[in-house]
Amino acid sequence: MKYKIVPQSDKNTKLYIFVPLDVFRKKLHNKAIETELEAWLGFLAFDDLKRIWEISRFDPIFGEMYHDLSEYRKDVTDVLGVFSERLYEMDVEAAKYQSSQEKKKLRKELSKQAQVIENLAMEKQQMASENQQMALENRQMASENRQMASEIQRLHQLLAAAGISADAGSAHAAGK
Repeated sequence: MKYKIVPQSDKNTKLYIFVPLDVFRKKLHNKAIETELEAWLGFLAFDDLKRIWEISRFDPIFGEMYHDLSEYRKDVTDVLGVFSERLYEMDVEAAKYQSSQEKKKLRKELSKQAQVIENLAMEKQQMASENQQMALENRQMASENRQMASEIQRLHQLLAAAGISADAGSAHAAGK
C-alpha cells in the first residue's frame, strides 16, 4: 500500500489515515504480508488461521496478542474485570469532572456575589459620606438659624427701646 503523506507545518498536528479493513483484505487477498503496517492492519482485519499464522510468523508479538485474545475468549471474567475497572475509572473521572464544573460554577457565583457586596459597600460608603455632608449642612443651617433668631431678638429689643411695638412694626411693614 502506498500513502501520500503531506508534511504539516505545525509539528503538533497529528495525521490520521483511515483504511477500510474490507478494502485492505481484498488488496492482500493472495499476497504475503511484507511490512509492519500490513501486519498491524492484518491483525485487525483477518480472522482465518492461515493469515493469523502468517502474521504471527512476521513478528512474535502478534502471536502473543492472538494468544491473549484466545484466552480472553475462553474466560471472559478477566475481560469483564478490565471493563469493570475501566468503568469505575470513568465514573471517578466523571465525578471529578462534575466536581470541577460545580467548583467553577460556585466560583463564578461567589465572584458575582463578591461584586454585589463590593458594590453595596461602595454605596454604603457613599451614603455615609452624603449623610456626613448633610449633617454638616444641618449644623450650618442651625447655626444660621441661631444667628437669625439672635438678630431678630436684637431687632425686637431695638424696636422696644425706640418705643415701637414689634407687632406695630410688622403691621407697618405689611402696609407698605
